[in-house]
Amino acid sequence: MRPETVKIVLGDQEIIQCEDMTLASDLYDPAGKWSMSLGERVTAKSGARCMIYINGVLELTGVVDSVEETESRGSHTWSVEGVSLAGLLGRSYLTKWTSPPTTLDAAARRLLSEIPYVKSLKWKIEGDDPSKEHAKFDVGDTVHGVLNEFAQNRGLLFWAKPDGSLVFGKAAGKGEADYFLDSSIITTRRRREDGSNLHSEVHIVSDSDEAGHQVYVARNASAPIRLPFAAAYNGHDNAGMRKQAAEYLRQEKLAAEQLNYSVSGFSLRGSNWQINKRVLVDDERFSIKDTLLLRTRTFRYSRKSGSTTDLVLTPILAEDVFKAYPRKRKKGSDS
Repeated sequence: MRPETVKIVLGDQEIIQCEDMTLASDLYDPAGKWSMSLGERVTAKSGARCMIYINGVLELTGVVDSVEETESRGSHTWSVEGVSLAGLLGRSYLTKWTSPPTTLDAAARRLLSEIPYVKSLKWKIEGDDPSKEHAKFDVGDTVHGVLNEFAQNRGLLFWAKPDGSLVFGKAAGKGEADYFLDSSIITTRRRREDGSNLHSEVHIVSDSDEAGHQVYVARNASAPIRLPFAAAYNGHDNAGMRKQAAEYLRQEKLAAEQLNYSVSGFSLRGSNWQINKRVLVDDERFSIKDTLLLRTRTFRYSRKSGSTTDLVLTPILAEDVFKAYPRKRKKGSDS
């Protein structure tokens, strides 16, 4: 296995002594939180640019939130935390009521143009962007919230790439796996089923005084308890309301059943682990043999213990369940 490398640039300072680092990337949360402890003086301040390279590949473009200096007997460290550039979208609020554009592309152009760092980012729409009438932009809405809603109304997700560029597209569908996981590389595993956030009904209510407040209801028969959920729809077209309701239910179902794995290193066969990729899982301990979606990836580095990657996997389709297969009994084993 090739040596794993970590390169960190804070502002105009390249870090040499990194004691530990955590870098998270989530398909459904583009904030991309990160933190690190350093053994050298940090000159960067809050708001400085941060770039993290893993094995020579850019894996984060972000900004510094905080810098903390700690000194104790025999120890002097600097702790730095921050988010990806896309994380700034959740902190940027609309300050006036305006008539919204009718397309996702136009909304992105208008809303991203005033945010430092972000205004220079590129974005890509991987799907249809039909013109839709939206009721209004509300004061107090975040830029991320508005763009995410525009994307959901078109059946799309909103996430960020490591270089900071933004993507409005779909989660990876069925197809050939990009990675594989089996007991030879899995160091820890955890399976979680949690129905506490499943809603039996999703009510989408159109926010349009002119067209009337229409209601579209989508139902989830697999919810353990009857719990309704309601959300406003910025517009009044039925197709967009259906897509938004379907996306709410899809994300709830996928979050209810997750597999968590840890592996050594940051890469597999020379390729760093990346979100929105398909992973072929052959796990005899959990009796799972299926191709799943890599939803969340967290790189962890320690000068003392080396590098590990935590992976969160979900079914590719919300209707899927983890497929069991017969466990082969080993010779001499009673289990």
